[in-house]
Amino acid sequence: MNEELELFLEDSEEQLTYMENALVSMQEDGVNEEDIGALFRAMHTIKGTAGMFGFDDVVSFSHVAESLLSEVRSETVVLTEDMLSLFLLCKDHAQNLIEVASQNEEVDDALRATNDNLLTELLALMPGADTDAKPAQKDVRIEKEEMQSSDGEDLWHIALSP
Repeated sequence: MNEELELFLEDSEEQLTYMENALVSMQEDGVNEEDIGALFRAMHTIKGTAGMFGFDDVVSFSHVAESLLSEVRSETVVLTEDMLSLFLLCKDHAQNLIEVASQNEEVDDALRATNDNLLTELLALMPGADTDAKPAQKDVRIEKEEMQSSDGEDLWHIALSP
């Protein structure tokens, strides 16, 4: 395993711990802005660093969770006890996706089903959500384009679009 991937795994584990701590804190002491911010930043960081490694499943999943957390931060969605439990499941799922991606394995059918079910639940909580619509993994597109600078250095352009 290369050094960059090891650093990604260490950072991801740290971010997942921040998420869990914030979620447990809110379950025990009530929802507060500081913990919501920590939760959002952790998911945002995981999404960003996973994107640098081309871990598309992690990026796609994290993007949807981060989008809902953004709505919570802007107070257009109220964070409920059920949502706290859902985000704990999302934290565990993100951890599983990171593990699979870091080992260069394919997401199996069971993990894909969990992914799709969690995405359905997250998207149903978004403002203006059509609760009858069932999203698929392909609803979030990731485009990568490898380029080279004039001095031959590899450059990447990554774009996400829901």
